[in-house]
Amino acid sequence: MAKESIKDLTEQELKDKLKDYSDEMRNLKVQSIMGQIENKKRKWFVRKKIAQIKTILHEYKLAIRKSSKPESDKK
Repeated sequence: MAKESIKDLTEQELKDKLKDYSDEMRNLKVQSIMGQIENKKRKWFVRKKIAQIKTILHEYKLAIRKSSKPESDKK
């Protein structure tokens, strides 16, 4: 992610990011098993991002966090 905050994303964008990171984690696990992993810290980073995204999605589910983007521009 290029300097955009996870907290600024919508629910759907978060779900898409979660799927991407989950796929990447699966690939990293396979690479690790086969001994082909280049950056071992990447697994830690991806796992951390998945946890952050799941936390924010749970906050949306509990209505703790509201969507920050306006649904319509009525000016």
